[in-house]
Amino acid sequence: MNFHPLIVHFPIALLTFYSLAEILRFRWFVDRPWWFPLKAFLVIVGFLAAGAAYISGDLAGGGFQNDPQLSAVVEAHELWAKITLGIYGIIGAAYFIVFLTREGFMLFPSMFVASLSRVLDNRFMSVLALLALSAITITGGLGGSITYGPRIDPFIPIIYAVLGLPL
Repeated sequence: MNFHPLIVHFPIALLTFYSLAEILRFRWFVDRPWWFPLKAFLVIVGFLAAGAAYISGDLAGGGFQNDPQLSAVVEAHELWAKITLGIYGIIGAAYFIVFLTREGFMLFPSMFVASLSRVLDNRFMSVLALLALSAITITGGLGGSITYGPRIDPFIPIIYAVLGLPL
């Protein structure tokens, strides 16, 4: 049984919400003591769930070799899933280190954690989150086109054209 469609939507929701929280930095939220732990939770749990989604997709992706056009889309979907995991993995690792150190669970050099904290509080993270959101959007679009066809959404033909995939 293919569990990928059941698993994939949870990390998409968590990581999309994380990205939007990082991009839209309203002062009222940013100043709250729960803001950093919330973002850490969203990106860390979202990344772990995305890893499970990737594994389930990898297990389900074996049945497309007979259709070269669909096989190319599956390969592009897998590549963008790896890119998405890579970006969110870097962000998640940074949040994980800072969160655990703040809570007293891990001891990293204070200069390293202070530098990492400054990076996480910087507008640079908005750019990285926007990049990650773009990657997850492309990944999801390709996944949706595998299931429902390339004409299900007006955004999908644009993705196909940019990636050079046959429609």
